[in-house]
Amino acid sequence: MCPEHSEKIEFIQISRAFSAFSVMVYHIFFFSVSYYSNIYPYWFESVSSVGYIGVDFFFVISGFVILNAHYDDKSGVSSLVSFSFKRIIRIYPPYLPIAATAFFIYYVNPNIGNYPKDNIGALSTFLLIPSLYPTSLIVAWTLIHEMVFYLIFLTYFISRRFFIAVIGAWVVVIAANAVFSPGLTGNLIFYRFLATINLEFAFGLICACVWRRLNVGPAVAASLLLGGVISLAMILSYDVGKHRWLFAIPFSLILLGGCYLEKTGALNVPRLLLLLGDASYAIYLIHLPLISVMFRAVPAINRHTAGFNPTTEWAMTASAVIITGILASVMYHKLYERPIIHFLHRKTSSFSGSYRRHRNDAVDPSLSINAKH
Repeated sequence: MCPEHSEKIEFIQISRAFSAFSVMVYHIFFFSVSYYSNIYPYWFESVSSVGYIGVDFFFVISGFVILNAHYDDKSGVSSLVSFSFKRIIRIYPPYLPIAATAFFIYYVNPNIGNYPKDNIGALSTFLLIPSLYPTSLIVAWTLIHEMVFYLIFLTYFISRRFFIAVIGAWVVVIAANAVFSPGLTGNLIFYRFLATINLEFAFGLICACVWRRLNVGPAVAASLLLGGVISLAMILSYDVGKHRWLFAIPFSLILLGGCYLEKTGALNVPRLLLLLGDASYAIYLIHLPLISVMFRAVPAINRHTAGFNPTTEWAMTASAVIITGILASVMYHKLYERPIIHFLHRKTSSFSGSYRRHRNDAVDPSLSINAKH
């Protein structure tokens, strides 16, 4: 089925699955370096060590999805409130149980991990606001950037021109800080607002505008996708360092190319990948605590049972993380994340409806009557 511009795009789900899985594999590599030194094969290092780019793809996707989903929304307080509720419901309920568990564990024993975590911040952990102190769940630093982006996106519901001006000013300030006064990003609070990685949200916004305004054929779509893959490979061949935002260029091309290919009917998405895309947020939240547990549990079991050699033990550990990580994430998504989000959406929809009726009654009593017809 070919999606319209405003409908759910299955290629987005593929992209989310890829991003979450890439980050998980990267963290498996990170723990492999700590626990298994050079035992893991070279091909695994070559593939997994660049898995961090999943975050960059996430940010481009986020900018695209947010604007595309709200492209036709009217300006005003009602739209702003509705957007805020939707984002809060989407981010916090799945995140908080895992973050709170990690926070409690580190509060009881700050030395339980690979390095002391006695400076975990409660505000950054539970509210996901910029702070001088890190979150209990390491990957949540990206969610703080998301919340900063959502805060800026609120201006979309004030005025479209004002929104464009704010985004433009944000991009200019980020670029100016990177060139002239990079010392500002040494502070964690300023960093969340001024880090160049935030430019990837802006690229996602541009992609959404292109998607909404232009139609292309399968040949152009395939060219965009291929160009994105080639340019991604070229950027990966260099050490981008402070210029990590450059990944936004190939990921923008890949995103647009894939979406247009699906729109032309030239792309069929397997159901399994759609499921992993649906569970991508759960994968992102769960995988790191799971890796931490498995890289301790599997070697401990191996030492007291079969006694496999270190290479086999590493392979067993990495495989166990991937299999249990995917299964646990799908279960978390189906049994908790999706039900709680649907429940809260129903509750807030009821509240929003009452809120809108209350405002309409206050302005013109006849509006609430007309709304029923």
